[in-house]
Amino acid sequence: MFSNPTVRKWMYVINPVVSTILLILVTLGVIDEGMSASIANAIASILVIATGGVAVSNLSPKPATITADGIAVITDALAAYAATTQPVESVQQAATEIREQYIDPFIRR
Repeated sequence: MFSNPTVRKWMYVINPVVSTILLILVTLGVIDEGMSASIANAIASILVIATGGVAVSNLSPKPATITADGIAVITDALAAYAATTQPVESVQQAATEIREQYIDPFIRR
């Protein structure tokens, strides 16, 4: 809805400024609280609709997808990583050897 950055910035400033003006007018007795609430609600509704328009214009039309080439790259990287890792059995065996060599001698049985 609003693509100009300056317009968008001022749009976010409008609500607090109008709220302050309405508060001053109510305090001075120029308008009553009901009229102030009506004006504030109308302005807030317009700003919500306009802000929604800004949000919609900043959304991408569809989510990004992974191509077949991207899947192949990911699959190759996972296969290379799997080749560098040790199987679970060898990790358990290494843990057992470390426990037997360095920990068990110091534990009294």
